[in-house]
Amino acid sequence: MRRALAAALISLSACTLFVKTSDLSGGVDPVDGGGAFDAADVLDAPSGPWVDPAWAARRALETSPSKVTGEQSDFPVLVDLTTLEGATPLRADGRDVRFTAADGVTPLPHELASPRLAWVRLPALTDRAGARFYAYYGSDAEAPADVVATWTGRYDGVWHLDEAAPSVYRDSTSNAFAGTSLDVTAATGQVAGAQGFAGSQRLLLGVGAALDMKDAYTISAWVNPDATSNSIVMDGDIGLAVTIRFNGGSIQGIAYAGCSSPSWPEYDVTSPKSPPAGAWVHLALVTSGVTASLFIDGEPAGSETFAATELSGSYGGLSLGRPRCNNSGFRGRIDEVRLTKRVLDRSWLRTEVENQRDPRAFVTALAEEKRP
Repeated sequence: MRRALAAALISLSACTLFVKTSDLSGGVDPVDGGGAFDAADVLDAPSGPWVDPAWAARRALETSPSKVTGEQSDFPVLVDLTTLEGATPLRADGRDVRFTAADGVTPLPHELASPRLAWVRLPALTDRAGARFYAYYGSDAEAPADVVATWTGRYDGVWHLDEAAPSVYRDSTSNAFAGTSLDVTAATGQVAGAQGFAGSQRLLLGVGAALDMKDAYTISAWVNPDATSNSIVMDGDIGLAVTIRFNGGSIQGIAYAGCSSPSWPEYDVTSPKSPPAGAWVHLALVTSGVTASLFIDGEPAGSETFAATELSGSYGGLSLGRPRCNNSGFRGRIDEVRLTKRVLDRSWLRTEVENQRDPRAFVTALAEEKRP
C-alpha cells in the first residue's frame, strides 16, 4: 500500500494603531491551491475507528514541529481545506468538513474562515513532534462545529473582518461583539477577507466591560499599510487608548493615552525599525501591568517598564480607522484583530505568525482513507 505525502496547510479593549498604509497584495488564498488527484494517495481501509458512517473519507493531518515555537495548549490552528481534495470531493461551501483528535472520534471545535479555510482548536502543539488529528469530509450532511469553543479561554475578542459588505462585523468569542460601520470596504486579507480603509472610515468593533483592558492584556492584528508615516489604525472609544502606530520610520506602542486631555500622557515603547509599506505585518502590544512590550511578526521589538498605575487605564471600547480624537485616519487593510486579557509570549505569537503566514507549510495532509 503506497502512502503519498501531500504538503498542506494548517497554519485590541481599546487600542489605537497608527499607520499610513498602501499596496494590498499578499495573504493566504482562501480558494486556490489543492493538488492533482493521485490514485496512490488513497488507502483502501482506515487505520482506526471511524467517527460517523455518513462521512465517506478522511485524512490524517500533522503539524510541522519546525513551525512551532515551544509548547502551546488549546491553540487555534488555521487549516487549508484544499489540501484535502482528491478522490472524494468536498462540498463547495466546506461545511461537510469536521475534525477529530488523533483517536479518530473525539471532536475538535472548529470555525470556517472561508469555504476552504478553517480554524481548528488543537489541545497541544510542540516543537518536538507533530500533532496529529483528522479531517473528515465527503458527506451531504453539515458537519458539527462550535465557533465559540474554538476561541474560549484564549481570547476575549476575535474579529476576522471577512464580511463581504458593510453590515455587522462579528466577534467569534462568547462576548459576541457586533461591530458596525457604513464606510469600510471588503478587501483581500492575510487570512481570507479583510477590511480596507482610506483615511476617513471608522469601524466600531464594540463597547463593553469585556473590552475594558487593565493590567495584563494582549492586542494584535495583521496590518497592510499604504505608507509608514503617522496615522491612527485603532482607537479607544472612551477617552483613553492603547496604541500601536507607524511613526516616522519606527513602530511605537503606547500603553496609555487619553485623547480628552490637552496633551496625551504617553508611556510608550518604540521599535528601532519599521516594516515596509505594502506588505502584511503582524503587530502585537503586550502588557503585564508594569511592562509594555511590542512584537513585530512575533519577534520582540522593544520593551519598557512603568509604574503599575501608569498601565491601569480604563477603556471600554475599540474602533478601527479614523479615531475620535483627530483626523489621522488609517489607509490600508486590517485583518484578524484579536484581544485577550492574557500575557501572550513570544512563543505563542511567533507560532501564530508561522501558521497564518503560510498555513500549507504548517500542516501536512496524509493519504486519504475511505469509509470502512
